[in-house]
Amino acid sequence: MRTLDGDHVREREGVFELNLTDRFVDLVDEGYDAVLRLGPIADTSLVARELAPHDQIACASPSYLKAQGSPQTPADLADHNCLGFTNASGLPYADWNFSRGGALCSVRIHSRFQVNDGRVLAMAAVAGGGIILQPEAVLREHLDIGALVPVLTDYDAPSRPMALLFSSQRPQPPKLRAFIDYIVAALPASPRAPAGH
Repeated sequence: MRTLDGDHVREREGVFELNLTDRFVDLVDEGYDAVLRLGPIADTSLVARELAPHDQIACASPSYLKAQGSPQTPADLADHNCLGFTNASGLPYADWNFSRGGALCSVRIHSRFQVNDGRVLAMAAVAGGGIILQPEAVLREHLDIGALVPVLTDYDAPSRPMALLFSSQRPQPPKLRAFIDYIVAALPASPRAPAGH
């Protein structure tokens, strides 16, 4: 998580524990101080601080695209090697959804390689394994150096809301308050469009 730089961790006293999982955790019962959650927030008993959306990008390596060609529409993905992400239940996210002009374009991908870690998927894509659909935060360093190239740029890839959740019933030590303020500043939510836009 590039947002948590070394200086931030070194300058804070105490223990900082980061648990990376896509399992739905119970913040209160499992003893978490705060959690980052993707998607709509169902538990209204928690305080939610809106963060930057979780944008995804479809991309592949230049070598893969040179050998296999670049998809022009989401439907073309059915003829490509797509590298799949598996969720906490072990099931792959088999449907990739894109949109253009308000119309949804959904395609069922068939992946010969699936893994539950986006960083591993990115490395497989860099090695020429196929096309991936992953969060921009996971892909940014590879995109910046040209190791991965976006595809289907005429379409909008999925974007999910992201929020930092914490309990209003539990005391907030200064260190937790500082952590919350740091994350909110590092991942600012997009400005809301004026009403009527």
